[in-house]
Amino acid sequence: QGLPQTLTAEQLPAPTSEVQSLMNHITRQGRALGQSKHRLTGLETASQTIHMELAQLTAQVAHLTSLLTSVAAPQPPLVPQAPASEVPQPQPASPSDFSQAAAPSVNHSGACVPDPPPFSGELSKCRGFLLQCQMVFSQQPSAFASDLLRIYYVMGLLREQALAWALAFSSANPLTSLTFAQFSSELSRVFDHPDHAGDASRRLLKLRQGP
Repeated sequence: QGLPQTLTAEQLPAPTSEVQSLMNHITRQGRALGQSKHRLTGLETASQTIHMELAQLTAQVAHLTSLLTSVAAPQPPLVPQAPASEVPQPQPASPSDFSQAAAPSVNHSGACVPDPPPFSGELSKCRGFLLQCQMVFSQQPSAFASDLLRIYYVMGLLREQALAWALAFSSANPLTSLTFAQFSSELSRVFDHPDHAGDASRRLLKLRQGP
């Protein structure tokens, strides 16, 4: 028996009209799928951008709300001035008056805590950044009454690697179902230096022992 003959491309039969039509249909479907994939990629990028802008706007609204709250605080009532005939005559100053005037005054209203600088993912700055955010929350509890407002405030201050992590984390975990403690714990787990506590303890011990 002889070996089977191999047909060349020129010897193959020409495709029928039905086969050619099917091939054209498959080609069109492939192009349509490629276009759909490109559109989905664009929609995903636009969704991430909108989410980031929403977080920044929410943080700005919370900050403006705190400013309006401080401006709308009640002012002390004005003390009516007595008529000129009833104005008491000045009395000689006593030594106790001088001692009271020399004593420094204490501001009980508390200094305004500024917004912390943006956090870009530096391992040595994560804990300090979260501490400064907690100080803002403590001073303005009415402006950050919910966990979601606190999360949005922190996300509005994230940049570069930290912001990229927040976008990926929020896409996989609905922020409305998280507490701020859970969000800050995940942020610390990624960006807080693993030996931060040990380094701090060694530095404190060295300061106590002296040179």
